[in-house]
Amino acid sequence: MSKDLINEQEVDNFRPLTPQQADIWRSQHPQVSVWQVLRVQCWVSLVVVSIAYGLEVVIDVSGLWLSALYGSLVVVLPGLVCARGLGSKFGGNSVAASVAKFFVWEFSKVALSVSMLVIAPRLLVHELNWPALMVGLVFTFKGFWVFVVWQQCRGRKSFKTN
Repeated sequence: MSKDLINEQEVDNFRPLTPQQADIWRSQHPQVSVWQVLRVQCWVSLVVVSIAYGLEVVIDVSGLWLSALYGSLVVVLPGLVCARGLGSKFGGNSVAASVAKFFVWEFSKVALSVSMLVIAPRLLVHELNWPALMVGLVFTFKGFWVFVVWQQCRGRKSFKTN
């Protein structure tokens, strides 16, 4: 079959949802807020920093919790800045302005993260522990997966009860 024929069949089989079906679909697939993801990342960072502090006390290595905290902040602070910028009313309903706004704030987020990593040795002169910093950064960055898994488990429960 040619690609054009497949696309024509897909178009022929397409049926728009009724308003009631669209409401049901939206209730079963709620949007995730950026603020919810950032909140989960903050909770994950607290867990990571607490574990790092416990390890610091047990194995008597200084700088673990501070480095893990700084690694978490490398993710959370730029994320907060980006989320705040993307939530602004600048651009109105213009698609081009919205796309430009996304790229500007995403670039700002990356630039702030890289800058924070570059100045880490100057800020944490004697306390810097790169492995702990990277663990804080990676676990916090991937912390939104905790939220995704939690949402999926919660969604399955509510789906089974309906």
